[in-house]
Amino acid sequence: GQFDQTADSCAQCIQMLTGGARPRVNTARVYLFKGTLSDDDKKKIGRYLVNPVENRISSSKKPVS
Repeated sequence: GQFDQTADSCAQCIQMLTGGARPRVNTARVYLFKGTLSDDDKKKIGRYLVNPVENRISSSKKPVS
């Protein structure tokens, strides 16, 4: 993957506010589409939005931590 500047900046801010160790921070971008999409539409959207070097499609489930 690539360096995530947004996550790093967020971790730095949290560290400064708490005065503790730098936490691990992950970022995500969420897209919401209205209406019915075919499997072909979903694939086309995924190819357009996802650069496999920088990001991936992940589960829509909330992480444990």
